[in-house]
Amino acid sequence: MKANKVISYILLTISSFTLFSCGSTKKESISHFQSQVGNPYFDSYYLYLTDSTLKSIPQLHKNFEVSHSPEIANLIAQTYYQHGEMDSAEHYIALACRLDLDGNTYLQKYYSILEERNSDPEKLLTLARRLIATDSSDAKNQYSILMAYIRNDMYDSAILYGNAHRETFRHYFEIDMLLADLYLQTKQNDKAIQASEELVTLKPTEADKYFFASTVAARCDDTLRYKQYFQKGVRYGCPEARLTDAYVQYMLQSHQNEELIPTLDSIMSQCRYPTPWVLEMLHNLRFLFKKEVVETAKGGHLFSRFEEHLDSSQEGQYLLLQYYRRFADTAEILASLKANCKKFAPSYMWNSMRVSEELRYKPTPTLKNWNTETQTVRENIINYPFDLFFTFVYLEYVGNVVDSVQRIDSVDHYIDVYKQLLQQSKMRSIYRFPININQDTTLNQKEVLRKNISRLYGYKGDLLKEKDLSFAAYQKALKYDKNNEVVLNNYAYNLALIDEQQLSTALRMSQRSLEIEPKNVNYLDTYGYILYRLKRYKEAKAVFVKLLTIDPNPGKVTLLHYSDVLDAIGNKDAAEVYRMKAERQ
Repeated sequence: MKANKVISYILLTISSFTLFSCGSTKKESISHFQSQVGNPYFDSYYLYLTDSTLKSIPQLHKNFEVSHSPEIANLIAQTYYQHGEMDSAEHYIALACRLDLDGNTYLQKYYSILEERNSDPEKLLTLARRLIATDSSDAKNQYSILMAYIRNDMYDSAILYGNAHRETFRHYFEIDMLLADLYLQTKQNDKAIQASEELVTLKPTEADKYFFASTVAARCDDTLRYKQYFQKGVRYGCPEARLTDAYVQYMLQSHQNEELIPTLDSIMSQCRYPTPWVLEMLHNLRFLFKKEVVETAKGGHLFSRFEEHLDSSQEGQYLLLQYYRRFADTAEILASLKANCKKFAPSYMWNSMRVSEELRYKPTPTLKNWNTETQTVRENIINYPFDLFFTFVYLEYVGNVVDSVQRIDSVDHYIDVYKQLLQQSKMRSIYRFPININQDTTLNQKEVLRKNISRLYGYKGDLLKEKDLSFAAYQKALKYDKNNEVVLNNYAYNLALIDEQQLSTALRMSQRSLEIEPKNVNYLDTYGYILYRLKRYKEAKAVFVKLLTIDPNPGKVTLLHYSDVLDAIGNKDAAEVYRMKAERQ
């Protein structure tokens, strides 16, 4: 019985059954239906419709053994296929094909399963040829033989067959695109160009076709067509990011910046790309966006497009800031920083940069104009009291521009501000400290403020040249934080330099700094130098040997200290070597 007669029989029987069983329950209908049917295929088809699980396979097998019907073999294959049992599915669909030699439907299913399984290309080609022999006018069969040729690397055969059935294929997929690829594979560049031209002629308003044609032209080194196709595609739609990347790189490398700007402006005006891509593109265009280009109408318009795309991106705003710096645009720099301090608040990074930039472009702050010229600095003391970065940026700036006296006065002012914050702080209050943009930690307020006051006193002690005033500042620093290792080291070293009566005290402080940071070469140098001053030369040498294993080039002062130690223990030649090495630093 042919499949079409069986299907008609099923539909007729189901219709009759539906009329007959009107008003019965579903359970009664099934029972009544099953008792009236004796056709194995009909039983199998009904089972497939109502229970197409692997549990139904044994009954389907029994039905197949009775009839050896290709239709039942197909139902078994479809059941296995639905449940991922591909070996069994392939076995039964092949069986269905053998039982129904004239059928085309089962052959197509067989081909689909083999194709999905990525089977042996030669096996696929054999099956595709059987499909063509069965029905050469079926578009599915024609497509199968074409793909089989390609899978077997039979590109010439694929080209011949594709061209012979070009008009048919155009109704189903982009045959011109496929042929262009095949021509490229066989190094027939002229024909590849011709196929891509036919593609855009047939679809003159589809952007993707132009972009495909542009890639073909690029692979054929046809520069003129490459640019023409790409620019025409931009009129009708957005290119993929990778295509835009390639176009920009090509235009930059070939120094065609004037042509690149309007095309890229058109892309950025209608297309939205992910922020990381926009960031990378803006970074790559640093050679294009020079000050003189941005000051032109076209260049400025394109740069504005990028600014629009980066409004919501903190990373993007940072990159724009770098451009403003390159343009030496002071007003844009300060306006951008001020806006981003509010936009991304609380943001430690933006406030930090704002302090640095304001110090660079505004008048030098003094105690007289403190309130007017250091507003951002004071805001940051209040908003970010946990860190002294802003403070030291400011203090170093003042010291470099004016003098150390002004810097010391400023340090005192900072100390007073932090003392006031310490008095206002409650016992268990905390600061939220941004480790990075996406992560915070918490610190105890009083502990943070005491450490910062200690650091400021220590900084003041380093600046002061009078011994008594300097040592008084160090002592105040240790009062606020007895474990301030920088102060412990610096205080100890200055004591060792000028006061032999305080060497034991200096040694204890140096040891405490090394307990906190044992591999710090500066602290090791201080410790070794104090041991030298105490005439404990062998111990001093051991410390310097350890130091030099950590840093073989620690600087001139440390090398001279080690030279003194070697000289003291009688190793004159080695002492001279390290003295000469120090002089070359």
